[in-house]
Amino acid sequence: KTGDFRINPEHPPLAKMAAGLPLIFVDPVFNTTEPGWKEAWEQALQDQGFRFAFRFLTEIPENLQNHRTILFWARMPIVLFGMLLCLWVYLLARLLYGGRAAWISLTLCTFSPIVIAHSRLVTTDLAVTTFWVGATYHVIRYLRRPGRAQLTLAGVATGLAMASKFSGVFALLVTGFVCLLSVFMRGGPWSATGRQPVTSDLGPRLLRWSGQMTIYTGIALAVVFLTYFGHEIGRYFEGFDRVWGNHDPRYRAFFLGGHYSGIIWSYYVVAPA
Repeated sequence: KTGDFRINPEHPPLAKMAAGLPLIFVDPVFNTTEPGWKEAWEQALQDQGFRFAFRFLTEIPENLQNHRTILFWARMPIVLFGMLLCLWVYLLARLLYGGRAAWISLTLCTFSPIVIAHSRLVTTDLAVTTFWVGATYHVIRYLRRPGRAQLTLAGVATGLAMASKFSGVFALLVTGFVCLLSVFMRGGPWSATGRQPVTSDLGPRLLRWSGQMTIYTGIALAVVFLTYFGHEIGRYFEGFDRVWGNHDPRYRAFFLGGHYSGIIWSYYVVAPA
C-alpha cells in the first residue's frame, strides 16, 4: 500500500508482500503517521517491526476486533507456497528418478513436520525453499533440453528465491555451479547428451555457459528489482549489508535440551536428522 520497505529490512519483501496481498480486500486500519512507523528504518534490525505490528493488531480497535480474519488471510498465500513446494518436489523427483520416486518424495514432503509447521506461518523460510526447489527443477530441465522458456523460468524462480530471503542468493550460486559442472560432465543426471571427452569443444561450451549465466542472472536480478518496485531496490543492498554485519557470537540457541552460545558443530549433524 505504501511502496515503502523500511519496516523490516532484515529480509527481502516477497513473502511479506504475498501475505499482505489478501489484506487489501480485508482493509485493516493502517496508520503510517505514528512514531513506530517513522522510526522503523533506524531501529529495524533491533525491533524488526514488532512494536509497529503489536500496535497494529492490539491497539487499533477495528483491527483487534478482526485480528483472526487478518491473520487467516495473511497465512493463506504461505499455504499456497507450501502446495507449490510439494508440486515442484514431485516434478523434480520424477525428472531425476522416475514416477515411483516422485510419489515417495511428494508423500514425504507433504507430511514433513517442518513443511507442515512452516506452511501456516507468515515467515520467509517456506518461500525461499519453494522457489529454490523450483529454480533447481527448471535449471535441470534447461540443461537436458536447452530452450528460452526453461531458462526464463529458472531465472524467475531464482529471482523469487532471492526476493524471499537474503540466503536465496545461494540459489543463484548453486544452480550456476551445477550449470558449470554440466559443461564438464556429459551424460550425467544434468544432461541428456551422450558421453564425450571433457576436452571436446570445451572452449565453445564454456563461452556458451557464460552467455547462459549472464541471461540467467539478469532475469533473476530483474525479478528482485521489480519486487522492490524499482525505485526501492537500494533497500535490498542496505538490508543485505545490515544482516551480514549483524552476526553476534553472543546469540543464544537451544539444542538438545540446553542453551549455548557460539558454534556447536554437532548441531549440523543432528539438525537434519
